[in-house]
Amino acid sequence: MYERYFKRIIDLFLSTIGFLIILPLSFVIFLVLYFTNDRKPIFLQPRPGKNEKNFNILKIKTMSDEKVLQGKLLPYEISNHQILCLFTKNVFR
Repeated sequence: MYERYFKRIIDLFLSTIGFLIILPLSFVIFLVLYFTNDRKPIFLQPRPGKNEKNFNILKIKTMSDEKVLQGKLLPYEISNHQILCLFTKNVFR
């Protein structure tokens, strides 16, 4: 009985601490995306749900909508996400 309640208290305490640590980082990421994505860091995406009923989910926009004259999206290396390229430059090469 004590283990059950004690574990619940520890879980709530640690999840609250984790949330408070991640919150400022999430805000900084949101601001970076806000200024690099034409002021649209979040978008809605329809998803199929239970009984084929669609619902919308909020997603963080991390890719650019910029296009070249032919209508194709810009390659990752020259998109407007220089900050994200710094973190992933070794992943795609």
